[in-house]
Amino acid sequence: PAGGSSDIKLTSAAFGAGQFTGTPHLVRVKSGALTGKFWVISAPQVAGDTVTVVEPNGGGPGNLAGLVATDSCEILPANTLASVFGAPTPIPGLVGAASAGAADNILIWNGTNFQTYFFNTNNNSWRTGLAASNNVILFPDDAVFIVRKATSTLPVTLMGTVPSTGERTELIGAANNFVANRFPVDTTLGTAGIEATPGWVKAGSAGGADNVLLWNAGTGSWDTYFYHTTNQWRKGLANASAVSIPAGTGFFIVRLAGTTDAVLAQALPYTP
Repeated sequence: PAGGSSDIKLTSAAFGAGQFTGTPHLVRVKSGALTGKFWVISAPQVAGDTVTVVEPNGGGPGNLAGLVATDSCEILPANTLASVFGAPTPIPGLVGAASAGAADNILIWNGTNFQTYFFNTNNNSWRTGLAASNNVILFPDDAVFIVRKATSTLPVTLMGTVPSTGERTELIGAANNFVANRFPVDTTLGTAGIEATPGWVKAGSAGGADNVLLWNAGTGSWDTYFYHTTNQWRKGLANASAVSIPAGTGFFIVRLAGTTDAVLAQALPYTP
């Protein structure tokens, strides 16, 4: 931290004025107590060796508590609707149209409901309603729904590096959090470490506990799981610790009323 509660000074850096204003960028911690934590670089950015950051959830001032001078950080472009799904030309196979009703939809959770985005062929850009949305960020810890109008398979490729450190996922208390499986490997409820989240509520039934909701493609609905007081994951009365969370999928983490914001810290599940 340097110069203020939301400023990060990077040794030997020499940023140009406005360097990070055209495309959203993130700062990610690579070592130390906050490994895996990330912030959004706020705009405009002045020249020098310091960046000002905001939290991804709600965009408030970056909370740098726990970041120390010996920690290393990296700056990387954020994935956006345009960079992942294409603009001014969409990725092959994606259905664009003049309205959301006729186009493929990308649904992004805003903390309360899914916001609908589509590729508008009238102006060759991403929109939600009439609002321009090319630079809407797809955060590393968020998942999205893709609603297809066509019946063909839509391959989506994300360019980047495979995680080589643990990851940290921000969870809002007393809320529904739509999150991603952060690693490119399958995991299970029993090995994902979700129940180790600070303040996680376990109970004798799903109604009194924090829940994990996994999408069931067979039924087209969400299955509810909870961490039982006997220290095992359950669906109803059945042991569910071996239930899979496949790579490349998203799921809901539902925190009970009265719970506070917390961070799910997950260790690297493989050897880099």
